[in-house]
Amino acid sequence: MTRTLAVAVLLSALLAPGASLAWPPDPSVTDLSDPSTWPNDPDYDGEWWVWSFVPASMHEQVRAAEIPMGSGMHADRAWQITTGDRRIVIAVLDSGVYWSEPDYVNQLWLNRGELPEPDPACRTASYAGDPYDANGDGFFNVQDYTTESGHQTPKTPCDPRVSDVNSNGMIDVQDLILIFSDGVDDDGNGYVDDISGWDFKDDDNDPYDDTRFGHGHGEMRLAAAEADNGRGRAGVCPTCMMIMCRTADGFIADGNRFAEAIIYGVDNGASVFNVAMGALNNTPQGLAAIEYAWEEGVAISAATGDEDSFHQNLPGANNHTLNVHAVRHDSGSLPQATTFLNFDNCSNYGAQVLMGVPSDGCASGATAITAGMTGILYAAALKADLPRPRSFTTDPNGVRRLTSGEIRQLYIQTIDDVDVPESRGASPDPTKYQSLPGWDQRFQYGRPNLRRAVDEVMAGRIPPVVEVTEPLWFQRVDPDQTPTVELRGEVWWRTDRYESADLVFEWAAGVEPADAEFKALDQRTITTPVSGSLNQWNVSGLRIDNPTKYQSLPGWDQRFQYGRPNLRRAVDEVMAGR
Repeated sequence: MTRTLAVAVLLSALLAPGASLAWPPDPSVTDLSDPSTWPNDPDYDGEWWVWSFVPASMHEQVRAAEIPMGSGMHADRAWQITTGDRRIVIAVLDSGVYWSEPDYVNQLWLNRGELPEPDPACRTASYAGDPYDANGDGFFNVQDYTTESGHQTPKTPCDPRVSDVNSNGMIDVQDLILIFSDGVDDDGNGYVDDISGWDFKDDDNDPYDDTRFGHGHGEMRLAAAEADNGRGRAGVCPTCMMIMCRTADGFIADGNRFAEAIIYGVDNGASVFNVAMGALNNTPQGLAAIEYAWEEGVAISAATGDEDSFHQNLPGANNHTLNVHAVRHDSGSLPQATTFLNFDNCSNYGAQVLMGVPSDGCASGATAITAGMTGILYAAALKADLPRPRSFTTDPNGVRRLTSGEIRQLYIQTIDDVDVPESRGASPDPTKYQSLPGWDQRFQYGRPNLRRAVDEVMAGRIPPVVEVTEPLWFQRVDPDQTPTVELRGEVWWRTDRYESADLVFEWAAGVEPADAEFKALDQRTITTPVSGSLNQWNVSGLRIDNPTKYQSLPGWDQRFQYGRPNLRRAVDEVMAGR
């Protein structure tokens, strides 16, 4: 691995920003372990979570079954089809933005409704008539007020009104906020001078991370930092735009601030939410905001939390989110890794989790990576020119060509199962959390394969959506008080693709029952989508003996370690000098 990394670093050092070898490579290129196919970002040689390969220098030490799977979720292969789309906006709900970050300064969304057109002096030979796209590159960002374009850091204003007001060595979005804020709500959306996002904690138009906590900054870099710009890292959706909705000083926020940020993002054109946070409360407004995003086709990537627990971290544990945690390699240093399928035990787990996402940043890192992946899927739908699934009131330009339910099903249908036989049996490997074939509570449906999902989108193979919304997750049902449970939800599909759907209702006890344990409840065929009541389930005679929460073993085990302390016994040993 040392030689491989050295080659990558040398390659990055020799290439000027924006001058890499034809990146992304053509889809015909199959060996993406070759550093000549990499973007020239200097940190890319450690971004194992995007790779579709395991470096050849590690083949002797990594589990043989993982070599064909690769170390990550195949974003490198997905980029061969699309690196994103500037029309796709990822709204990040977090601690704030670092305006002076050169790796994403060009990725920050600007609100035309609150900004003046760039001065005509900024128009280049590529100008195509859009007064906001002064440099003619096809989208509106801070560079339209400067002489720079592409991967260049905006430094030289071409607009006489613009200067480096905050004195950080570049022209950034905060400069535009300071210069053009006029105290008037020009676009009439209720947020005065929301030039690029909003600070919902302090209720102002500058969502800067003024405590420099850095959590939101890290999320933005992972999700959508520019790629192949000779700086930093390659974000998962490097051609997506981002907007910061600051909800707290850190990553714990009030549920109503979360709700306000979700509503703002939906109304202002976001397609994806990056919610690597926990809420102090699960308010009715927060629940309504999640449903609003769901109905408008906006996906919410949400963190499970970071306590190695099966408890519900809100808002991610609610219905209609993409609730994710992390899987990672088993070593402190990448070259020493022997597996890339270890459960990252700074994440939570359980029944209401979608998948384990490769990341070395706990559930927060997994959330940002999922937001970037989801941006790629929305971009692929645009590239494939998929018909709009339905009319969204907040998407007048027709950017959202998938629903968040379809996104969820695409991940499930294209996932790589995490099944490590050494983790179970008579003598399980004590360094591994148990995984099972198919779904299990530690790894859920598995690890995403982004290229496989992109291929399905490009082919128009969009799966139906099946959602059970009642009973709610974690809702207690007493058979003596409620002998019949109404199952409510939605079964929806693109009627231009499927003529009917076969519904099969089954149930089983426990959090990870085997397929053979499921019992039939009902089965029927429907010819039109259904929303509302799906079925009735008589639970009056149902009695379930829930299994023990945790397995304990004689001697040391991973849950209880050496056991429970006995202070008197220890004191006796000390007094006896033993």
